[in-house]
Amino acid sequence: MQILILDDDEKRQEAFAKRFRDHDIKHALNSTQAIEAFSHALDAYDLVYLDHDLEEKVNDPYPSEITGDDVARWMCEQLPVHKRPGRVIIHSWNPDGARRMGNRLRDAGFRVMLDPFKVSE
Repeated sequence: MQILILDDDEKRQEAFAKRFRDHDIKHALNSTQAIEAFSHALDAYDLVYLDHDLEEKVNDPYPSEITGDDVARWMCEQLPVHKRPGRVIIHSWNPDGARRMGNRLRDAGFRVMLDPFKVSE
């Protein structure tokens, strides 16, 4: 399976890597990296994890103040149908942001699930 994970927390990225050890994982720490990953992918991702709240890091080569909702909007407006992921899981702890992202994606025809992520998993 090809998986894209958008999350700015390195511990959660490590936990995802352990969870999906036998799969091809692309990590994105911010919205710019996520959009670049979609843009450079030859095929559609099987699974995409999106976080809503993304912090700007000091010395981040891709500084960004936009959120995972901006990635969801980009996916709805710019991602060609043949490159749409099989499923999108929104793992944000921000319930309002997650709901907004989920509704936006569902309205555009994406298969979406809300699943807040726990570092202990």
